[in-house]
Amino acid sequence: MASAAMKINEQPQQSRWLRVVMAEGSEPPEHADDSDEEDTVGLLDDVHPELRDWDQWICWKSVGGVKTPRTVDDRRNASTADRTTWSAFQTAARALRTASPGTFDGIGYIFAADDPYVGFDFDNCLDEHGQAVEWAAPWLERFRGCYAETSPSGRGVKVWTRGTIPKGGKVWDGPGEHCGIEAYDRGRYFCVTGRIWGGFPEEVIPDRQDVIDDLFVWAAEQEPT
Repeated sequence: MASAAMKINEQPQQSRWLRVVMAEGSEPPEHADDSDEEDTVGLLDDVHPELRDWDQWICWKSVGGVKTPRTVDDRRNASTADRTTWSAFQTAARALRTASPGTFDGIGYIFAADDPYVGFDFDNCLDEHGQAVEWAAPWLERFRGCYAETSPSGRGVKVWTRGTIPKGGKVWDGPGEHCGIEAYDRGRYFCVTGRIWGGFPEEVIPDRQDVIDDLFVWAAEQEPT
C-alpha cells in the first residue's frame, strides 16, 4: 500500500544527488552511458527520495522484447491493478541487486490513483549524444526541476511531475518510428533507471499543471504525422 506521508525531511543519506544539491547546487551530465548493468543497479540510489517513499515498486524482465512486470520474489507477474504484487522501493532494489543473473532487468514505479504524480514518457527524444531532439527540447526544458531520467534504452526520457491529466495514454505521435509522448497517472508503470537527465530535480517534485495543460493543447493542434 502507498505510504500516506511524504518523509521529505528524512531523505536517505546515500543519495548522491541530494547531497550535491544541498551542498553545491551543481548538475549532473545531460545523459549517462547505460551500457553497464552493474552501474544501473548502483544508480538506483539516485532515484528521487520522494518516489522511494511510496510502496508502489515492482521488478521487471524483458521477455521477447516486452518489459514484463514481476513480483520481487519472481513467483508471478505483477499487476498495476493488484497492490499485493507491489513492494517497497528498498525491497525491489534489493531483489534486483541480489537475484541470480538474468532474473530481472530492472525495477519499476507504478502510478496509482492515490499518488499525486503524472508520468510523461518521451519516446526516442534523445539523439546519439544524449541531447534532446527538436520536438522534445522545449517541453523537457519546461519540465526542468521535475524528476527526469533516461529510459533503459538511453534514447528516451521519463518525467515525474505533480498535476492532473484529462486522460492517460498516447498524447502525441512523433515524427518517426517509436517516437512520441505518452502520459499516465494510474494503471501503468515506468521502468526506473536512476539516470538523472537534464539537471538535478527540486527537493520536492513540483506541480507543473500549466505545462501539462499547454502540452495537451499543443498536441491536439498538431497535424497527424
